[in-house]
Amino acid sequence: MKAVTVPESVRTIEKYAFYNCTALEECVIGNPQIMENDIFTNDKTVKIIAESKSAAEKYAKDNNIKTETP
Repeated sequence: MKAVTVPESVRTIEKYAFYNCTALEECVIGNPQIMENDIFTNDKTVKIIAESKSAAEKYAKDNNIKTETP
């Protein structure tokens, strides 16, 4: 799987949700209110697509993950 979209209805993304998804290149994230640590453990190539100033954008920046806005 190279891309995944987390829908707006998802409010929490739990730890290790994408653990070892080494082929994952892009993750479009709706607007979860809670994003736990280590969601993308062992996945160094993923880019998070998220709204500006969202929890997903903050998570990406805090964890040195590439990010862009839709």
